[in-house]
Amino acid sequence: MAKENPLLNEDIEKRIQDVRYEKGESEKSRRSMFYIVIVCLVTLSVILSLLRYLG
Repeated sequence: MAKENPLLNEDIEKRIQDVRYEKGESEKSRRSMFYIVIVCLVTLSVILSLLRYLG
């Protein structure tokens, strides 16, 4: 059996910690959903305002 390499083990642990630090998909989709809702509400308010002005 080969003996363990402490530098290799340290590098592997560091890479695992870096990968675990990344944001999950749920956080990313939540932010985009928030912006979509805001854009839709603003668009709806502008359309309603134009309809009141024309009507």
